[in-house]
Amino acid sequence: MYNFIEKEVVRKNQSLINYTWIRGKQENKNICVMLPGLGYSTQRPLFHYSTSVCMNNNVDVLHVNYNYANNAEFKNLSNQEQDKWMYEDVLSVIKTVLNNVIYGKVLSKSIGTTPMACEWNEKEFINQHKTYGIWLTPAKRGDSISITIEVGDTVIICYRK
Repeated sequence: MYNFIEKEVVRKNQSLINYTWIRGKQENKNICVMLPGLGYSTQRPLFHYSTSVCMNNNVDVLHVNYNYANNAEFKNLSNQEQDKWMYEDVLSVIKTVLNNVIYGKVLSKSIGTTPMACEWNEKEFINQHKTYGIWLTPAKRGDSISITIEVGDTVIICYRK
């Protein structure tokens, strides 16, 4: 029923990004890109059940399994530099895997909303008229993520405390 493709993208010396691409046997134009939180992997319940829902509805899934918790170089960067690093990592995986095809759904949690906010502004791989985002974020009003959510021109489903 599905092909599970597990690979990695090396963007630079200290940046190795593992990913899992779950593809249906038939070609599909629907995908959900899942961007986890810092200490919350795509194997945890939120993403596990979301993956099941996608698969049951013929939606391919791309888990971007970055790991910044143990990366000393990443930890020494400023917040702005970390945001850029995360976005470039996610973009590298997207461009490698999806090969310039625009898909429609992005699910992110916690720190995963940082590269998602960058993409909502840059629009490298989303289509503003056909993409919607599900944001699970602790973002506070006034930060860059909240501003993107509030003024964005795409459909957004957001839960934040």
